[in-house]
Amino acid sequence: MNEAQDYGVLEAFYTAVFKECMEEHHPISVTALVYDCLRRAYYNAVVPEEIIDPAGKIRVWVGKKLHETPIFPVHELELEWRGIHGRIDEYDPERKLLVDKKTTRKIPREPYDHHVKQLLFYKVLMEHNGYPVEKAVVLYIDVNSTDVAAYPIDLSDDSFDMKDVEEEMLEKADRLRRALKSGILPPRNMSWLCHYCSFFSWCFLDYMPPVPEKILKIIGEDEK
Repeated sequence: MNEAQDYGVLEAFYTAVFKECMEEHHPISVTALVYDCLRRAYYNAVVPEEIIDPAGKIRVWVGKKLHETPIFPVHELELEWRGIHGRIDEYDPERKLLVDKKTTRKIPREPYDHHVKQLLFYKVLMEHNGYPVEKAVVLYIDVNSTDVAAYPIDLSDDSFDMKDVEEEMLEKADRLRRALKSGILPPRNMSWLCHYCSFFSWCFLDYMPPVPEKILKIIGEDEK
C-alpha cells in the first residue's frame, strides 16, 4: 500500500461511516434476546455505540448497505409485541416466507443455533401482528469472498413447540427489563460467542455503566 495517503479524506470517510452506522435501537429487541447471555444484551442497551475497530465498523457498514437492498415486497418491517421489538429483513406474503440477512467473514456449514432462534422469535412477533410464517431462510453473505448461501429453515409447528419459544422470549425480555431497571448486570453466560462479543473486556471486569434515563423512559413507556 502506498504510504502517502490523504488523512483528511480518510478522516472524512471514517466519520461518515461511523455516523451512518449509529442507529437508535430499542433495548428490548429480538436481536438482543436471541443470545443465552443477557449481559451482552444489557451492555448493548446502555452503550450508545459498540466498542469496535475501524475494520469491524466498515464490515457493519457494508452489512447495513446490503440490508437496505429489498428482495421481497415486505422489507425492513418494524414490529412490536408485548414490549418486544424487531425489524424483519424480508417477508414474502405469497410464500409466507421470512428471510433474515447475515453478513459474515465465513459462511457456516449450517445455520448457527442463535440465528435459528432469531427466526423463531421473529415468527412469534410476526404472527402476533398478523403475518403468518411457514418457511424461513437465513441468507449468509460473506463480505470477504462475496459467497452467498441461503439455508432454508422449517418453522412449522411440527418442528418446534412455538408455545415454548414464545415463553422463552417473554421470560428473557422480562429478565432483561428488570436488570435494566435495577441497574444490575445479568449473570455472564460463557460460550464460543464470547470471542466475538464487543463487550468482552467490560464483561470480565464486571463493569456496570449507568443505565441512561432515555432507556428507562423507553422501558417505562412500554409498560404503560
